[in-house]
Amino acid sequence: MKQHFGGRAPHRLTPYVEVLQTRVNKVNKAAVCKACIDKLGREIALERSIFTNTKACTKAHFKKCQSFFEKYNEEERAEILHGFLDDNNWWEIIEELKSHLLPFMATLNHLQRDAARLSDVLHSFAYFMQLYKNKSDSF
Repeated sequence: MKQHFGGRAPHRLTPYVEVLQTRVNKVNKAAVCKACIDKLGREIALERSIFTNTKACTKAHFKKCQSFFEKYNEEERAEILHGFLDDNNWWEIIEELKSHLLPFMATLNHLQRDAARLSDVLHSFAYFMQLYKNKSDSF
């Protein structure tokens, strides 16, 4: 991978595409999938597999690209496309967030089931506001 000297950091999908110098519009350059280059050859890949070098377009191409499916197994594809599956810190944050939200979900379920009055809803959330008033927002 090329050395990065400032500006915006390369996206995690960058190693899997070759960014071309051709501009698709004023802002974005074209890109071609490296898996397509490996399977089809550079010339054919440039004819058939060019897309706009944005995260959304790159992901869309990878999701339908037969060359990408053949080159990477299911676990590798999930890691490339979603990137956070093996990040333990991400899962710890999700679990902590879940533990913070469970009381709110239980209260909402109770209030919906009982067709509660607005005052009941306000009192319930005031309770949680007091509970979390002194807690830090960061995880």
